[in-house]
Amino acid sequence: MVWDKSIEARYKKPAKSSINGEFIFSKDEIAGIKQLVIEKNEAEIIKTINLIDEKQNIIATFNKTLYIADKCFIKKIKKHKVKSYDK
Repeated sequence: MVWDKSIEARYKKPAKSSINGEFIFSKDEIAGIKQLVIEKNEAEIIKTINLIDEKQNIIATFNKTLYIADKCFIKKIKKHKVKSYDK
């Protein structure tokens, strides 16, 4: 499971046209994340994305923190929280 945990935005200049960005992971990054989750059940990673305008100028840079966890791990946490509330 993957959740957006937080984002830090750094704006460089106002956009005067359409802007876009790509959120790209290499195969090695994905393999590393999967291995972390196998070993620790969960992981937090920070990924940087640039938003660019039509002339390829960087308008903003975002540092996005993602929380990634194994589904079974999440279910155990939720089950434990429910039991805690019942007491």
